[in-house]
Amino acid sequence: MNGYKFTFYLLGLFFFICGCRKAPLPSDAPQSELSAIYSELRKGYGTGDTATALPMVRRMLAFPLPTDETRALHLRTLNRGLTQLMYRYAYGERPDEGFAYFLRLAYDSHPPLPVPAECKRQILILASYLGMLNGELPKAIECLEQGLLLPEPPTADERYADYTFAASVYSQAQGMIDKSIGMYEKALAEIKQSEDKSGLPWILGNLAELYGDNGDFESAVQMYYEALDLFKANDDPQGTADTYASLAKLYRQWGMPEQAERYADNGLRYAQLSGYGYNIGFSMLEKYEIAEARQQTDSALFWLQRADSCFVASNSPVEHLSAQGFITRLLLRDSTYLEEGTKQLERICADTLIAQTLYQPILQQLLGECYLQQGRKKEGIRLIKEVLPQLEENRKDVILLETYHTLIGHYRQEKEYEKALAYKDKADKLREELFKDEKLHQVTASRIHYETTQKELENKILQQKVELKQHALVFTWVLTGLLGALLVSGGLYVRQRHRYLRRVSNARLSQISGLLQSQQSLLQTQQSLLQARQELSRQNESLTHELHKTSDELQKTSRELGEVSSELQTVSKRKAIADIRRQISTKAYNADKETEFRRSFTAVCPDYIPHLHRLAPELTRTDELIAMLVVLDLSSDEIAYTLGISKNGVNKGRSRMRKRLGLDSEVNLEEFLKKIL
Repeated sequence: MNGYKFTFYLLGLFFFICGCRKAPLPSDAPQSELSAIYSELRKGYGTGDTATALPMVRRMLAFPLPTDETRALHLRTLNRGLTQLMYRYAYGERPDEGFAYFLRLAYDSHPPLPVPAECKRQILILASYLGMLNGELPKAIECLEQGLLLPEPPTADERYADYTFAASVYSQAQGMIDKSIGMYEKALAEIKQSEDKSGLPWILGNLAELYGDNGDFESAVQMYYEALDLFKANDDPQGTADTYASLAKLYRQWGMPEQAERYADNGLRYAQLSGYGYNIGFSMLEKYEIAEARQQTDSALFWLQRADSCFVASNSPVEHLSAQGFITRLLLRDSTYLEEGTKQLERICADTLIAQTLYQPILQQLLGECYLQQGRKKEGIRLIKEVLPQLEENRKDVILLETYHTLIGHYRQEKEYEKALAYKDKADKLREELFKDEKLHQVTASRIHYETTQKELENKILQQKVELKQHALVFTWVLTGLLGALLVSGGLYVRQRHRYLRRVSNARLSQISGLLQSQQSLLQTQQSLLQARQELSRQNESLTHELHKTSDELQKTSRELGEVSSELQTVSKRKAIADIRRQISTKAYNADKETEFRRSFTAVCPDYIPHLHRLAPELTRTDELIAMLVVLDLSSDEIAYTLGISKNGVNKGRSRMRKRLGLDSEVNLEEFLKKIL
């Protein structure tokens, strides 16, 4: 079931453009009757009720267009009202009526509603979207390109919506994938400037899918990982499951089934956490695709049947019908099931719901093959030729190749050799294209496997270096502790020595006092006592001088020990910072590398980030990373490579950080950030 996700592409597009962006008018909008009508119109979102929507839109357009500063807000509200009207036509499954109505608004000299000239761009873009839904792609693209030539709206929100609609229209046209990618890239730039970024992960996911279809594997993986980070940060298991399933599909298409299965398992786990039966079934379909690619028929049938049961439980009849068709396709590999399988396919193809999927031509082609095996050649060939243009348009390569071979064999039997040769030429050309794609995927898969192995080896070496540095850090702390203990011991010794000398001095003074008291009774020994007193006085002065000298020496020793300790800490920190810089100077970071880098940096400078946030609380995660890399003396080019962004993005980040820190233009950002250390 290749491309299964695309079956419900339009529904997903409605969800992330509309459902994710159900934001009210800006808080500074006047509480006017116009905004009240728009709020009432919004209540019918998701319905196909155009009967009530048209009078409300007509009332909105009847308001006089202001000439003051409220004009831009007035036009924005009108455009939103027109968008709501387009949704009513889309959800009501009447895109043909909506397409015709919006074309009259855009082109008629007397349109059904009085439309300001500034709204014509929006009308043409909405008309193109309805035209795409109605299957009128050439006319839809013509409307779209005329609309894109008109002046852009003033706000990022409006430009984001325009580019997203344009990308979805281009994505349905053959040979316009580059234009679709360009529109999505513009939409991505606009939503990053918008206040409401709820649609960002969906834009990243759709852009990743287009990158993959265009052969840019690495960009696709990068976009998917950015979307995963956002979904996980928002605690959105449903979006996380869809993204993992898309990653599994990408790796499967590029010939890496082991990685694909790992992502499919993650997708199924998150889908089960979300509790939505449809998402669980969708994740199981990717498990089926992997088993089918490995030619594991039993496993493929197991996952397909489980997915079908989820679709039945979640009341998804279209998906259930498609799954039943492919279950039949697997069972038809047993020739004894031919008659029963043919009847089952006839029942499925006769159901009107199958027309809502991209799998109708595949199942009809399979039914034609069954007719041929039953000897009903006329019916089989007629059915196969009917669906052949759709298979060629949708590029169902393997099935298309099988169809060409069936037609070649039939026309050879009928001896219509010119027709057989024509289909053989088409088959040879398609086979050559498939061979080139397969070789490209094999080369890319080999390179990615080699790079993954190298990264794992580098991670092991890096882990060993980190462990060595941790041991060195422990040794440094032990040495610092010993020095501190020595300093404390020296201080205690000096204190005890000082107490001892004071006790000795007090004892001698007591002796002198006793001698003086007995002076009157011992006149005959006065001279000797006087001499003893003078001697004791000299000794006391000598001891006092020695005590002061010893105290000065101890203070000097204490200061020197403090300076040595400070120098050791400074040298240790500089060494650690230099080591961190060497580790990251040639590596691009992902989420795991970022966590490891933050841990290493915090171990050396634990107070740096808290101090930075005290200066500017609004600093973002990217601002923190740029600040830490600047402290490590990385150039703008190295920072850009490490973070996986452009140099212009780094300069913008530095400028944004300067504003948030409140620095004047003459203040050097690098010096300021390093002073915080």
